[in-house]
Amino acid sequence: MTLPVHREIPDGLNHKTGLKRLGLSPTGDVLALYEYRTRKGYERCNLYAVAAAAPIDRAGEAQARKTRKLARDARRLELQAHFAEEVATLEAEALSAAQAHWRKGLKKLQRWAAAPNMLILDTETTGLAGQIIEIAVVRLDGTPLVNTLVRPTVAIEEGAHRVHGLTEADLRDAPSWPEVLALLSPVMQGHWCVAFSADFDRRACATSNAAHGLSNPLTDAQFWRCAMNAYAPIGWHWSDYHGEWRWTSLRNACLQQDVPPEAETHRALGGAQALAALMTRLSSAPPELPTTLPDGMTVTEEDVGWSPEEHPDW
Repeated sequence: MTLPVHREIPDGLNHKTGLKRLGLSPTGDVLALYEYRTRKGYERCNLYAVAAAAPIDRAGEAQARKTRKLARDARRLELQAHFAEEVATLEAEALSAAQAHWRKGLKKLQRWAAAPNMLILDTETTGLAGQIIEIAVVRLDGTPLVNTLVRPTVAIEEGAHRVHGLTEADLRDAPSWPEVLALLSPVMQGHWCVAFSADFDRRACATSNAAHGLSNPLTDAQFWRCAMNAYAPIGWHWSDYHGEWRWTSLRNACLQQDVPPEAETHRALGGAQALAALMTRLSSAPPELPTTLPDGMTVTEEDVGWSPEEHPDW
């Protein structure tokens, strides 16, 4: 059956909006179509008999709206509770994994501290990629085995000077790197070393070797252990952006563990002894295992894979 189309609404007919204005609700069949013009062109809507329309039950409609709202709110609360459960599950999994890293880092440092052939080494350099100008090697109890300045073949960079305070005048009468190696060799024989930033110190040894055309075990990665990497999970600071533990400075690590830190002006002996004290504290009086997520570690909607507000039932 083809319904008639009107450009004007005939008497006795009206669309839903018109009926609503009259306090009525359509109950009968669609009798005709009303065609009207819009910005997008002509559109149509249904027309109903006014006489067949029923008065709107205002109280019933209000109750229906209230019922729908209560049902919607209940659905939303259910979605939020379900989302919170999934977040809690992921947080528990993340905490468990972080605690495993923490335990691993602590056990590694404790194992190194207990090794009889372990020594602790620290250096100061002419720059970030520079030569060694001071080197110290100590036992776990802090006893110095080597503590000497080193005369480099290049100038000290200003940035490095601000860190350790050493000047070229301080190094004028210091032994050269080959002379220092003669002191180091018998001390390091049969030992390996822990440094707080092992990669940095190993590169500094390699740079000093290269400056004198030398080669020795101090450039072998197997000779080194990095306390900074091992301590990173113990520091309990996570980078969500990089997806890895944040490094902690030796000074901050000491402060976290109530160990007297090295002086503000970095020197090799102070750094080596501070690391020795830190490793001793972690072995003799280890900290308690953290029970909350690391700083910077969060579970997001992206981790869960959905959000309550974007759910179809919201």
